[in-house]
Amino acid sequence: MSYAKTVSQVVLTLSLLASAGFVWADCGSVPFSAPILVDFRILESGNREKTIEFDPLQVSVFEPQQRAIIAWNGTEEILLLSTDQRATQRSAVLEVIPLPSRPSIKLGSFATFEEAQKLVINKRMWVMAHGGKLAGNLQVPQQAARITFEKKMGAHDLTVAEVLEGDAFVAFVQDYLKNKYGTQDAPIRPEFVKIIESYIEEGFKWFAFDVIVLDDKNQSREPIEYRFASDRVFYPMRISTLERGETKVDLLVFTAQGANHFEGLPAKAIEREPQLSAVAEDFAGLEETWKKFFPAELPLKIDHWKVRGDIASFDKDILVR
Repeated sequence: MSYAKTVSQVVLTLSLLASAGFVWADCGSVPFSAPILVDFRILESGNREKTIEFDPLQVSVFEPQQRAIIAWNGTEEILLLSTDQRATQRSAVLEVIPLPSRPSIKLGSFATFEEAQKLVINKRMWVMAHGGKLAGNLQVPQQAARITFEKKMGAHDLTVAEVLEGDAFVAFVQDYLKNKYGTQDAPIRPEFVKIIESYIEEGFKWFAFDVIVLDDKNQSREPIEYRFASDRVFYPMRISTLERGETKVDLLVFTAQGANHFEGLPAKAIEREPQLSAVAEDFAGLEETWKKFFPAELPLKIDHWKVRGDIASFDKDILVR
């Protein structure tokens, strides 16, 4: 195979990272019925609210593909997510993301994915050329959870909560939706409650909530960056096991020593591209606020992991040291 042809295949494979049409799952979804904005923009008609009427338990959310940039320095993780989703009918949906510790959150940029794409392509080409070398206060059930962050970010309406009592999770979520969105109908499937409770039993007490409106067309939304303490690379998978259909997961992972010990989803379930070498300066160039995440001049490893299959079959998270 010619060098030019090989490079063109690498570019084709990695170009998906720069697409503005990301389609991937990052969380569990709870459809609910409420008087809520048709979208998060001010309607030209002047009517700012419209009730979405439907049976939440009859709505299915489809999340066919997942992509993220992950960086782990041994004690802290950066997780940059961007999502496209669709539902079987127009629905208000509460997305839930479990996290191992309290996160800081900020709006990300599609440009970061583009820069990551360029970095990986350049590294691959070099290898081939060298022969393979803020907190608000909502009314919640007492002791159920504590709201630690609330902010509208672009199309996202984000809240972070520390769950204090697993048995009260359903009451907390329903009260949260009632107080903030005026919903009277937010039934939650018992199977989803069990998944949440399993996270809590394993020590996960922080959950990010993101309210969106979905219909039957894929919707792209701006990336969100989560930054949190973690003793391993973490990417939530089993929170999405109640979703439907085939999924494709693409993760670009930056670490200091390379993450090779798979403790959650087994290594055999993950397709791994050949590892690449980089330095902290390469990673810092992707995003201005990432400059001090790794010590200067520190050698880094770049991993590209892929997971393919029925989203309901991934009953373990990606956990790697």
